[in-house]
Amino acid sequence: MMVVVNPLKCTGCAFCVPVCPNRAISSLGLAEIDKDRCVACLECLDFCPVTALGRGKNRKEPHGS
Repeated sequence: MMVVVNPLKCTGCAFCVPVCPNRAISSLGLAEIDKDRCVACLECLDFCPVTALGRGKNRKEPHGS
């Protein structure tokens, strides 16, 4: 599991950026998650005022996991 960004909801406010302990989020416009750094701690979910961040499947996991 990892954090994913809903681009239809993200406003680019960047409230999520400083709360990530692994610096996995950047925001030059819309938020972007660095999949190699994200450990799915989910700290950022509580800070998004528009609920644009959510849980998603890790692309590294095989299908059917």
